[in-house]
Amino acid sequence: MNLFGFAMTQVWQVPFLLMFLIGLFIALSRRDLGRAQSYAVIGFAVLALSVLVQSAQMYQLFMMREGGDYRSIATRSAVFTLVAAVVKIGGFILLMVALFIDRGQKTDTSPSTGTT
Repeated sequence: MNLFGFAMTQVWQVPFLLMFLIGLFIALSRRDLGRAQSYAVIGFAVLALSVLVQSAQMYQLFMMREGGDYRSIATRSAVFTLVAAVVKIGGFILLMVALFIDRGQKTDTSPSTGTT
């Protein structure tokens, strides 16, 4: 097996993995966000997991391509693609929740009376 060849097929995923890991560390450091922090942490972790699922799919295809059993290759590829898509959608939904959730910060909405 040519591991270097497989690694070269995954180079394009490195920026995405780094971006999700940096987002995860930033979310972990922002305790002032309240519940939004939890959703952001889980969302970034799930997105990083989706990159790993896609890499596992490519590794599986890389290992099976010499066997020639195209029906099982197609079935496994479809399953991995479906799992990766569901995981990625779940991660983005969690990030959207983190963006728009009420952070519990109170703002003064009372009208000013203007008394002096």
